[in-house]
Amino acid sequence: MGKIANRNFLLLVTLFVVCAYGIYMGTQYIRVQKAKAMIRNAGYPVTLEELNAYYSYVPDQENAAIIYQKAFDNYQDNIRGEKAFLKACDTVAIWDDLKDKNDIAFYLNSHKKALALLRKATTHKLCRFPIDLTNGATTRLPHLSPLRQGARLLSMDAILAESQGDEKRAIEDIHAILKIGLHIRNEPTLISFLVHVACSTIGLKSLNNLLEHDKLPEKELMAFDKELRNLDSKSGLLSGFIGETCFISAAADGTTEDLIDYIASNANSTNTGSGKYLAKYNSFTINCLKLVGIHANERIRWAEWRKAYLDTIKNNDYPDVIDTLATMDNARKNSPDSAYILKSYYYISCASYSLGKLLTQIRLSQCAIAIERYKMKTKHLPDTLSQLVPNFLQSVPIDPFRNNGLLLRVFGSNVTKINGIQYLKFDHKHPHELLKKEGDYLLYGVGSDRTDNFATFDMEHPFTQGTDIVLGISKPSERPASLK
Repeated sequence: MGKIANRNFLLLVTLFVVCAYGIYMGTQYIRVQKAKAMIRNAGYPVTLEELNAYYSYVPDQENAAIIYQKAFDNYQDNIRGEKAFLKACDTVAIWDDLKDKNDIAFYLNSHKKALALLRKATTHKLCRFPIDLTNGATTRLPHLSPLRQGARLLSMDAILAESQGDEKRAIEDIHAILKIGLHIRNEPTLISFLVHVACSTIGLKSLNNLLEHDKLPEKELMAFDKELRNLDSKSGLLSGFIGETCFISAAADGTTEDLIDYIASNANSTNTGSGKYLAKYNSFTINCLKLVGIHANERIRWAEWRKAYLDTIKNNDYPDVIDTLATMDNARKNSPDSAYILKSYYYISCASYSLGKLLTQIRLSQCAIAIERYKMKTKHLPDTLSQLVPNFLQSVPIDPFRNNGLLLRVFGSNVTKINGIQYLKFDHKHPHELLKKEGDYLLYGVGSDRTDNFATFDMEHPFTQGTDIVLGISKPSERPASLK
């Protein structure tokens, strides 16, 4: 009888443990579903199917992607001038300053049809490439590299057109580059967002190059100003983060192997101090976390973090996005490690600072356009940006990294004397020669270190700590070699 009683007791205990575990895991499952519902009720997609529907369908007759694909099909590979083109295409230059001009001209001439199709594609308002986001993090995005190549082709063609006196074609090229950036902006992956930043930056550099040559009438200046106001948006960052978090959620819902593949990707390259932690994730670790319910707790905490940051991007100005990012990073450091938060933080921090740099460059170009229009009316430069308000600017554009106005420096004012020569305070390795003659000016924002470094900059590494984001306008006469 004693053995039977012991056996029954063990069975009861086992049954109790199994039931308790089942109730606990069922409760955890319900909590995870509620966390998903919280995100969904806030208007954000959660599943990959919802994400694919979120990225709206565009009818073929209205879709710029159809024409872009035709342009890609007309790209020429391994032809004369390709190496010279690739070497020169990321610089802002005068055509006569370029080496191998004949080879580059041949390369551009070989892409006449592709260039015409790129310009035609950018006349369409809507664009959606045929990507299937239900594939999650393995979604193929073959159009991103050709789009960036298209922006480079148009940029170099604008330089060639300007040298030939064909300002109309140069203007069309620059408008087309900026439109490429707009077309890819809301594709919901962070990689797409970063390509949007890259293409938009190419367009801004090309525009600034044209501004230096006084080739834009006021009508075109106003048209570019309108385009830049449209480009000045956080929507690309929001879409990119929405997509990335859906990919993470799908990996969490999938097999252990899917989750490992996603979490481990780029783990060793993270600059958040989390690389070693992420690299420790393996099948045994994740299965243990799932068995004891800690995995569900991580997902719930990550869902709350995810919604909070999405809401911040959607509802706040950019400086608040950076402040919130810093606050959430401190909270992340003071809480138990979560692979989901660490992974999200790594991606979103890189993308957030990239957006800040782009917004700064957009607003600097807006100020330069306003200054050029002001000069047309008054025949001289303003002393401060506030003089441009309200006739040329609605208000002084905000520096995204400091929640205050951007800064203007004009030759002969607000400068520091170094060894008796008028300069701003610059890195001695890269002296800025811009403010050496009448008519020269520069605009700058403080950059990601959020410190006014008095327009210090590094030509080779323009976004490093201790430097600012600088836009210098020097007219062609005695043009400084450092800006060619």
